[in-house]
Amino acid sequence: MKNNSWYLLLLFVMAACSDGNTVDTKDPVVIKITETDSVIPQETSAVQYAFNLNEPDKTWELPKGLEEVSGNTWANGQLILIEDERPVLYIIETIGDEMKVQKKISFAKVAGENIDIEEVTIAGEVIYAISGDGRLFEINDWKGSPQFRELKTGLSKSNNTEGLCFDPETKKLLIACKDDSGLEDEKKSTKVIYSYNPETEKTEGPFLKIEQDDLESFSGEKIKLNPSSIAVHPITKEIYVLSSKGSKCLVVLSREGAVRSVNFINDDLMHQPEGICFSDKGDMYLSSEGKKGNPGKLFLYSIKQ
Repeated sequence: MKNNSWYLLLLFVMAACSDGNTVDTKDPVVIKITETDSVIPQETSAVQYAFNLNEPDKTWELPKGLEEVSGNTWANGQLILIEDERPVLYIIETIGDEMKVQKKISFAKVAGENIDIEEVTIAGEVIYAISGDGRLFEINDWKGSPQFRELKTGLSKSNNTEGLCFDPETKKLLIACKDDSGLEDEKKSTKVIYSYNPETEKTEGPFLKIEQDDLESFSGEKIKLNPSSIAVHPITKEIYVLSSKGSKCLVVLSREGAVRSVNFINDDLMHQPEGICFSDKGDMYLSSEGKKGNPGKLFLYSIKQ
């Protein structure tokens, strides 16, 4: 099957170059050829996943209240979105070109303080949300009578914790720091993803370190990565890191931290990409804040094999 994989890749390269033009390194296309994996049938062990970030399959304008959308997650056929000014879960249903808010759930009582909610994820039947200062919120029984509590991660405002997702491989939460890595003697440009264990309610050592030099060496471009969201691909189990500030891009990493792809995002399409998640079958959803009073947007990239 490996020979077939290289043959598919060769066909793609020939097609990309057939018009006589060189391939632009900033062309935001993810080309993935995955070798045999236990979750992929043997007869389709060479699978190409391609997301053209400039051409979403569907685009929705988000309802009022989600102009500053800051995160999204997939929950059994529904999408859960949050925005960064109020601790509220928006349970969203998309039917064709229509989108509606099914339910709103408040999950924190805040008096006399600003709370900067940055990301949301789901682990089993439990929803987690994180604020930029490292506070983690656990929401139970969200379909019935929601109960929530606040957990400490040991991370702080200086880390600027904007990325959060559940890792089905380790059964832990991954937390991405947009700013300070929290590690001594590390470069300022080094970005860190931590692992948080819901069982022990403790943040463990760095899950991944992302080096700017590695990204620039891979892409041949100057890159300033500031993670705004992260997700684990449900099939390949690779780590997807979305960046809005600095370089507007989507980076794909192996679980060991090797760079798989660096994909730049068109500023005209997404003002401020803040959220990424996958459906169970691998469709990708990106959310972006609105601009100058315009609504936030949600983008669907359907899996293509």
